[in-house]
Amino acid sequence: MYGEFRMPDDDVVLQAIGVLPEIQGEGDARVVSLEDASGSEMSLSYDPSERSVRIVWRHGQELLVDLFRERAVSVDIRTESNITYFWIEFRDEGWSASLRIQVFPSLSVKDALFLN
Repeated sequence: MYGEFRMPDDDVVLQAIGVLPEIQGEGDARVVSLEDASGSEMSLSYDPSERSVRIVWRHGQELLVDLFRERAVSVDIRTESNITYFWIEFRDEGWSASLRIQVFPSLSVKDALFLN
């Protein structure tokens, strides 16, 4: 429908953020576990066979974000102006969306949804 799901090689992620994605299950799913200086922890998982992404962000025992979305078409990692982030795109008939998951120098999530 939208071509092959694109995702970064594990070595590219390791080089960009110093964290090697873990292989989840027996498929191609990946989990990247992150922590910032304030003690917040974030888990970003992406599964090319399911075309899905999940972000779970906690500060201590407090759940800040638990976001799951299907119809992902790509996961990229980018660095601009000393800010490193995952850029995730989603697309389906009638809509598209993007997630910007900043991982350095601090954690943040920006979500945008567009109706076509």
